[in-house]
Amino acid sequence: MMRRMLTRAMLAALMVGVPLAAVAAPVGVATGSTASAATCPGQTLNIGPSAATPNLSYPYGIAADASGNILVADGSTNTIYRFDSSGTQTLAIPPTATTPNLSDSLGLALDSAGNIYVVNRDNANVVKFDPSGHPLMTISASAATPNLSEPVGLAVDSAGNIYVGDEGTSAVYRFNPSGTQTLAIASSAGTPALGDPDGLAVDSAGNIYVGNYVGNTINKFNSSGTQVMAIPASAGTPTMSGPSGVAVDALGNIYVGTQDGHAVYVFDSTGTQKFAITSAQATPAFEAPVGIALDPTGNLYVADKYNHNVYRFCTGIVQPSSSTTSTTATTASTSSTAAPASAVAVEPTFTG
Repeated sequence: MMRRMLTRAMLAALMVGVPLAAVAAPVGVATGSTASAATCPGQTLNIGPSAATPNLSYPYGIAADASGNILVADGSTNTIYRFDSSGTQTLAIPPTATTPNLSDSLGLALDSAGNIYVVNRDNANVVKFDPSGHPLMTISASAATPNLSEPVGLAVDSAGNIYVGDEGTSAVYRFNPSGTQTLAIASSAGTPALGDPDGLAVDSAGNIYVGNYVGNTINKFNSSGTQVMAIPASAGTPTMSGPSGVAVDALGNIYVGTQDGHAVYVFDSTGTQKFAITSAQATPAFEAPVGIALDPTGNLYVADKYNHNVYRFCTGIVQPSSSTTSTTATTASTSSTAAPASAVAVEPTFTG
């Protein structure tokens, strides 16, 4: 718990909602991509603390919609923010918008209707808001067996099912759209065992991807809760350390944010690393990139809780034009069908 309460001084020169056309040297653009070679692959946006009111202090959960709007949950201000694609704030949901008030609001997700879900960690519940920020539903601690204790990870699939990762029980839960529990994946179901399952993603087949912070792995479970794959720390270069945020795209690629490794990794569907975005390749440099999300076109969004910044990157990986990606703070619920030949990406490389 103490690792969540750490604070650091803000970086001296913070960019505020400024498109970054030359942050990373572009060295490869995916076949058929319409992205400018000036920005892809590379960083295309930074939202600094002062771009938000109140200022960003501990951005953790992140999601993006099809229009490029960016939703951020801040565990310090306990506010949910929405920014447009240029980084301008358009909404703030204050902690007093719900009872009990938001407190340590970390994981964040969106559904296909634009409803906003957030974990209220200190109150051990999950709150659903409409797109304007009005509360619609609360999943209480007692709705889960075992009871929710310290929920952090959050995802919503295309059918509206809600997935919660709980640090206190080290379990992952699935609830139907009305908030009734339909699955619990216990810590012991994972190899290695789940511990602090902070990151969650779900694909269109119902497979569940878990950022296993303590186990230092990404555990993949089928829709019945049986583990079918694990990506170990050693699969990453540099070695993964503290995987927290997870997202999955329409091609089956898996995106991982590491709290302690200061890097974001991209693996293919078999768990083989494609590339990594390291601290030196982000402006300002990553400190703890815990929140990971994708939009339907494949833009990657990152929330860094220690340097108080939000980022957008063009990865150079072209998504199928028919994909409909629902993204969350730690997940992208997507179609996992194979991409057409015209959408196969050239391997992008990020350079500092």
